[in-house]
Formats: sequence, C-alpha cells, structure tokens
Amino acid sequence: MAGAVTRGSLELMSSADKLAPSLGGAVVAVGFSASFSRHASLLASYGADSVIVLDHPELERYAPETAGEAMAALVQERAPFALLLCASERGRDWGPRLAARLKLGMTGDAIGLELNDEGRLVALKPAFGGNIVAPILSKTYPQMATVRSGVLELAEPVMERSARIELVHPVLGPARSRLLSSHSILDPTIVPLEGAEVVVGIGMGVGGPDGIERVKDLARSLGGALCATRRVTDEGWMPRQLQVGLTGKTIEPRLYFALGISGAPNHLIGIKRAGTVVAINEDRDASIFERADIGLVGDWATLTTAIVQLFRQRQTV
Repeated sequence: MAGAVTRGSLELMSSADKLAPSLGGAVVAVGFSASFSRHASLLASYGADSVIVLDHPELERYAPETAGEAMAALVQERAPFALLLCASERGRDWGPRLAARLKLGMTGDAIGLELNDEGRLVALKPAFGGNIVAPILSKTYPQMATVRSGVLELAEPVMERSARIELVHPVLGPARSRLLSSHSILDPTIVPLEGAEVVVGIGMGVGGPDGIERVKDLARSLGGALCATRRVTDEGWMPRQLQVGLTGKTIEPRLYFALGISGAPNHLIGIKRAGTVVAINEDRDASIFERADIGLVGDWATLTTAIVQLFRQRQTV
C-alpha cells in the first residue's frame, strides 16, 4: 500500500482480523515509505495489530520491481502465514513479481477468503463465467492472493484499538524503471468510482461515445460515478479502469442506474452488493430486469433527460 489507504485495503484488514483468531495469529499491515506511518491509527481501527513501514529512498516513488524486492526480503525474514494484496492496478502489477521472486503460487482476483478444517487459507474465485465459485488452495507458503475491492465486508472501525509501528530499512538496488510522465484518462468532473454511493452503468445500448457524453450529464446531476460493461470497454468507449463485472471491478453503491445494459452474468457479479438497482432498457425481456428493483422500459436517452431535469429542479427548490 502507498499514499492514501484505499477501501480495498481496509476490507483486507477487516477480513484478516476475522481469520487471525482461529490461527492464533496477528494482522500486520505493510506499507511503503516513511509517510505510511501516519495511517497506523486508521489501520488499527480496522484490525491491524502492527504496522510495518518499509522505508528507503527508492520506495518514495513507485516501481514494481523495487516494491517486490522490498517485500520479498521482509517475507523471507518474517515467514508470514499468508500475503494478501488488493487486486488494484498496482497490486496486479507488483504482486505477481513478488510471487515469482519467492516462487509462490498466487490466486488472482479472489472474491472471498476463508479457512478450511485444516487451517489452510481458501481463496474463492469465480469460474465458468461466474456460474460457480471455485475454492483455491495454494501448495506453497506463505499462501498468497490478490482480492478485489468491494467484495469483502467492511468492518465497523474500533477507534480504541492501537497498533505497534515498526520501521524497517530494506537493502535495495536502484529501480530499473522510472516514470517519465503520466496523465489520467478519467474525466475529472465525474466522481471517482471507488466507494461511490451512486453509480451510473453504461452498456452497449447507449449506442457509442456520443451517448456516453449524455450519460455523463446524468452522473453529474446525481453526484455519481460512471462504470461500464466489458463490451463497452472492449470497444474503447470507456477506460478499462471503469469496467465492472467478473473481469473488472466489484462495486456496492446505494443506488445503481443500468443504462442499456443487457444483464449478462459477467456484469451482474460486479453489482451483486449494490443497493437499489434502476434499469432502463428498450428490451422488456432484458435479463437486467430480473436484478432490478425498478425497471423502466423505453429509450434511455429520453428517460435519463427527464430524470436529470427532475433532479435539477429539486436542487433549485
């Protein structure tokens, strides 16, 4: 973990805190650079018994091989029971490098964690298009998995808890890669997807990039985020970072609008923990209506325009 602590990291803390008592163990949060120590109280409130801060000048900026090298040395020294990483862009980047360096098996994109009767970690992973959930057990130790954000239950924080902070200075060589420049392809006028309470989902039924611009107007009026189905991101209409479903992210907004979304199982897995689902589709037989709490059959553009007008009228009252 680096920078701000994400919801996915807190979900991992919550889940690990439930598993640790059965093992007679402790939950250790590990982060990069000295500034990570400022998050100790937050991590403790969600289950961390101790916080290890890996401090080295090379860790001040992100490089996957450096992150993997620093963690590998710590793992070899401490021999933990399991290693859990968020299945974020960075977790998917340096996590496999760490596994390869330590010659460990790793379950990627798990959606659940539990212990079996033998006390081994079981990572749950969807298979066969999401029709089944397969239990995955590793033959190597420590057991390792990356876990999607939004799929584990977030515990209520206990503010009275505290965590011991330990500063570790790994011996690292210079990074072999460096970032020359970066820019975001996400629209800064739209609320970020992670942790959003209102999300507007885009399916192929919106017709294309021109339709997406109209959908953004709805998201802005609701103060909500945007997401998309896999087919939409495959077409290049939306950034891959906003894909929700079996091969994308999992979200749990209080209110979800599904616009032009057919309701394929791949996408439904990503919204299984959503609260109220409002589906708008011209096809009255679309599968999405089986998941929806409110279903509107009709042209999405006409209906969303009316919704935008209603919300704006309420805001001016």
